[in-house]
Amino acid sequence: MKTAIYPGSFDPITIGHIDIVERAATLFDKVILGGAESKSKNPLFSVDERMGRISDIVKGNAKIEVVGYARRLTVDLARDNGAIASLR
Repeated sequence: MKTAIYPGSFDPITIGHIDIVERAATLFDKVILGGAESKSKNPLFSVDERMGRISDIVKGNAKIEVVGYARRLTVDLARDNGAIASLR
């Protein structure tokens, strides 16, 4: 299974972010959109709020998984999920 991760703060999520993750879903078996906590950026929304909104937006695409992560490095998220690519 080819898995890619798309890390970011996504605060707020944009049409451009959604376009990238949906295009990636055509290239990979699974795309994990990882929402970082990033308190240093003074986020508008909590990680849970952001991931909830994003999940609602992409719920029709079974290839996209939305996860929030805090106190972890992006490389750990990739390794734990067997990702072979990171999207930017």
